[in-house]
Amino acid sequence: MKIKLTACSLLMPFLSLADSNKIPYPFTYCIVSGERFSGIMGEPVMIDYKNREVKFCCKGCVKEYYANPEFFLRKIDAIVSDTQ
Repeated sequence: MKIKLTACSLLMPFLSLADSNKIPYPFTYCIVSGERFSGIMGEPVMIDYKNREVKFCCKGCVKEYYANPEFFLRKIDAIVSDTQ
């Protein structure tokens, strides 16, 4: 048991470093449905995917996202590059 605690304590600085390098979600709406995060459907659902934050209006959109995540990441990247 002591070995596990030591290993965890050694990894913690690296885990927090990975979190600080995460790319934040750039929009105020769900990339799947287009719904704004207004609170009507509750708090947005956030996931981490390939060191990126992605937010959704509901759990149903998360399921749809995971069916083709690369499509939605390309969609996010295209919108961001069009606004720059």
